[in-house]
Formats: sequence, C-alpha cells, structure tokens
Amino acid sequence: MAKGPKQVVANIKQTLLKRLLPVRVEFPAEGETLVSHHYTFRILAPEAAVTVDVCINQGDWLPCREALGLWWYDWNTDGDGEYEAVARVRQQDGTVMVSEPRIFFVKRS
Repeated sequence: MAKGPKQVVANIKQTLLKRLLPVRVEFPAEGETLVSHHYTFRILAPEAAVTVDVCINQGDWLPCREALGLWWYDWNTDGDGEYEAVARVRQQDGTVMVSEPRIFFVKRS
C-alpha cells in the first residue's frame, strides 16, 4: 500500500525525534489507554546515564531500575483518567536531561 505525503513526513519526523531526543518515555505510547492498574514504564536513556527517574502528573521523581540497556518503572494506580509522565536522566558528568511529556490514559472497565 502506498503512503501519502503526510504519512511519509510523519514517519520521517518520528524517526528524527527518536534520534534527537536522548531521553524519552517509550512506553506507554503517546495517547495509549492502559486497561490495568499495574504497568511497567520503559524509558530510553543515554549509556552515560547514572540514574533515571520518572515523574507522573508532576508528582515526586520516582527512581527507575536498569535492565537490558533500558530503564524501567513499575507503576500501580487506583484511578482512571489522563496522566502525564516525564523522565529525567542524570549522567556521569552531572548533566541532567528531561524528556518531553508523555500523555496516556487509564481506563479499567
């Protein structure tokens, strides 16, 4: 199936953003609806990351764990609704980087 120009541009933009943003919340995906009150976030961070934290709905920074070259946060929630997650990385040289916000939803029905 042929892709239209808008789809091609969107794919290029997504690829460039992935290469340019050294830290990002990979999962949940933007706009994803979670159907469980247990979820594991996946965070991409540079190899030089010493610590990675995630912040949900502008709350406290919560420490992530590293495994398989990625960072993970096991999350539990009691509430349905819209959420925002942001990741923060501290590198060996003291550099701190923050991801773009990731909007997602929880709806357990």
